[in-house]
Amino acid sequence: MMNLITMETIETSDANLVTESLTGNREAFGQIVARYQTLVCSLAYSGTGSLSQSEDLAQETFVAAWKQLGNLREPHKLRSWLGANIVAWRGGIGGC
Repeated sequence: MMNLITMETIETSDANLVTESLTGNREAFGQIVARYQTLVCSLAYSGTGSLSQSEDLAQETFVAAWKQLGNLREPHKLRSWLGANIVAWRGGIGGC
């Protein structure tokens, strides 16, 4: 009889990624960026209507998120926190 080993992909929770990022783990923050890059870019584009501006805004959002991550009180709400702060961290869509 042959044993079949099934490999499951275990997805790290947002809360765990936040905790790891706060300890300085850049790879964990890279996973956050990879996980939410499409969302952040889409929200930025819907606010700017410009591909180049939305790319800049998305990059600024992740830089600000890295700096402000310690202020996130509920790490399991990372997705909402990122989306809600896209404009706030930039000072408004037009506030370059």
